[in-house]
Amino acid sequence: DQSIATIRAGISLLLSKTTRLSLGAQAEYTNMQFNFIKGNVASVSNNYWNLLPNFTIRKEFSKQVNTALVYRATIRRPGIGELNPNVDYSDPYNLRFGNPFLQPSLAHNFDWNVSITKGKYYINTSLGFNKVQNIFNTIRTLIDNGITQITWFNIADRNEYEASVFGGYTFTKKFRMNASAGLTYNEYSEREKI
Repeated sequence: DQSIATIRAGISLLLSKTTRLSLGAQAEYTNMQFNFIKGNVASVSNNYWNLLPNFTIRKEFSKQVNTALVYRATIRRPGIGELNPNVDYSDPYNLRFGNPFLQPSLAHNFDWNVSITKGKYYINTSLGFNKVQNIFNTIRTLIDNGITQITWFNIADRNEYEASVFGGYTFTKKFRMNASAGLTYNEYSEREKI
């Protein structure tokens, strides 16, 4: 059973005729529990709070050109397969089970967007940086008699860099052609590489 309660608040401020600042935050409470009728594990639970702030500052230079700097915190919660502590004995040489005490993976996402529209042409570009914390991944451990056990742990943080461009041309009201390209570079920690 997993329950999530969320509280959100935000405000938008017009700093000038062409500049807007939006601020917000989301507080989330997660309550997760496993209640086993039978099996090899007692009932377990895990509860936690997360605060996810965000802000956007947007500047319009003209009706054709605008830019925005965006920050937002996001969350990735582990799923049932990553949390379920009940041992899977279907392969006696590779015992699998989840970790009910996994913490969610949080990311701090920073993006800078520029948009240009001129007549029938439009182009949007974006540069981004993500700081991902508490990444969860499987760990395989050799135990007795050549048997391995596989479970999940929060192991590391990661830096991600992104660049993208999206644009197009409107030929008619019914026909538009779009093109896009993107590049992502992930900087893995030594723990993730191992």
